[in-house]
Amino acid sequence: KVICAVQLGNTHLSRSDLLTAFKTYSNAYNIAVVNPNELLMPPVLHAMANLYKKLGKTEICKNYLFRSLAINKRENDTPGQIEDNIFLAKVSNYVAAKEYLQQAIRLADSVQNVRQKIEAEKILFSYMLLKESPSHMLAWLEEEAELKNVFLNTGPDYMNWMLAEIYLYAGKYDSALYYFKKAENAFSTGYDLISKKNFFSEYAWCLQQLNRRPEAITYYETTVQLAREASDLPGLKSHTAALKELYSKQGDYKQAFYYSTLYDNYKDSADMLSREKDIALLEIENETKQQQRETEVAEQKLRRKYNLQYMLITIIVATASVLRIMVGMFKVSTFTIRLMGFLSLIFLFEFIILVLDKWIHDLTHGEPWKSWLIKIGIIS
Repeated sequence: KVICAVQLGNTHLSRSDLLTAFKTYSNAYNIAVVNPNELLMPPVLHAMANLYKKLGKTEICKNYLFRSLAINKRENDTPGQIEDNIFLAKVSNYVAAKEYLQQAIRLADSVQNVRQKIEAEKILFSYMLLKESPSHMLAWLEEEAELKNVFLNTGPDYMNWMLAEIYLYAGKYDSALYYFKKAENAFSTGYDLISKKNFFSEYAWCLQQLNRRPEAITYYETTVQLAREASDLPGLKSHTAALKELYSKQGDYKQAFYYSTLYDNYKDSADMLSREKDIALLEIENETKQQQRETEVAEQKLRRKYNLQYMLITIIVATASVLRIMVGMFKVSTFTIRLMGFLSLIFLFEFIILVLDKWIHDLTHGEPWKSWLIKIGIIS
């Protein structure tokens, strides 16, 4: 039930129906929270974290991930801890992300989980691209033989693209261009839509930085077409902005105006999506408050019910004690007196245990022998 609800919520999330996704995840949470198996909770917490990540609420996202990590540590679930560290890296700055990913890699090594190790190394590679020098990146790739092997075996010239990225983000545009040219044919004729779009986007940006405007324009136009096919609104916005600037510098104001109009349309669409996210966030906050109010009302009803039961038990215990005293006014058998004494003592003892049970459990951390000794002390 929990996994089904999470997957249904993921479907709503992919359709940008954020409020319905939140309600579905909340249903999964309510099922998981009452189950003694704590490992049902991390998938729900990850789903909630992903929702708040999409809403741009990084701190709330992290709070859910820290809760998941705490559960996975208690349950000694190493793959779960790896997933937590990888997700935390995705919503953290470079220094923190590097620590989380290195921890994920160590944990993956400890259980020989190659898939999770490669996933963590890929994300670490993408972080390091923006911060480390090409010489450092090349040396690191040589050390991480498994990741390098993945790049070499992903497809033709995929490794050349990775080398192009290493030089591109370090500002070594001439070296980057050399590797882009080597990989161009492979990405023109093969690979999936997203990989093609990302490759030609970076290729065009490299040419733009080298002031090779006619070539940059050609590749940006290719990228715009690929972004349309992939429904990549942020990409369309950035690429049309680049084309507007390039055509303007070329003196082709007709094309510059055309792409300026397209940029404005994509910008408006992106702004509208952002406003929709803000509205969805308000709706989610209102839904959360409503759920909290309903929970508080339910807790109050339950507390009132329990208080009435405590009152009834108190009356029964007091009545038993009074009857035991009053029975002396009548001529009764010794057995009756002993029975009354025994019952009133049992009632009183069980009432004391009932009141103190939670305190005893917290004090002994649930250890049976400690609870047993304390209860013997009370009855003695």
